[in-house]
Amino acid sequence: LRGSRFRVEAWNPAQAPRPAMRGCQRRAWIVVPPLARTSLEPDAAEQALLAATRRLVDEGQPVLVLVAPSVAASMGMVDPWSGLLADFGLTARSGDMVVQLQASSESGRALRQGVEDVRPGAHAVASALAGRAAWPMALPLDVAAAPGAVVAQVPDEPSIWIEDDPRVVSRGVTEVPADKALQPGAVVPLLA
Repeated sequence: LRGSRFRVEAWNPAQAPRPAMRGCQRRAWIVVPPLARTSLEPDAAEQALLAATRRLVDEGQPVLVLVAPSVAASMGMVDPWSGLLADFGLTARSGDMVVQLQASSESGRALRQGVEDVRPGAHAVASALAGRAAWPMALPLDVAAAPGAVVAQVPDEPSIWIEDDPRVVSRGVTEVPADKALQPGAVVPLLA
């Protein structure tokens, strides 16, 4: 962002008040939930970030929310970040992960988390992402809102599937599970 002449400021809502608008014409907020959690429940810092994000959304501020995998979601607990998106007709399936089995050598294949390149969705800005975005730790979205809201989606390649078992992601596999392989034409949104 700085290389594109944007001024970037970091803000931790648990440690400081919201930064003032100093000499900027417009402001956008990129919210990154904690990737390293110490428990299944959100701690005080994550709760402060959730509350600040909710206020920004309620004020109509432009907000990009990134959602990370959640072990709690795979155990049947509600992921609070996915709940934040529910008001907009989105569900982040934070207990699932997009994975791909790729050749690692002539004789071996390795499980890779994420997508190397996304397929554009129906949204007007979707084509701008083509060939420009890699998605490590990609999570599928369920979009109940208009299908035109999908900006980026998973390529429907037979080597890609949605994995709901964190043990498979951590230890790997050698074959694509037959019951989980994406079908041709499958639409799995990543960004909406």
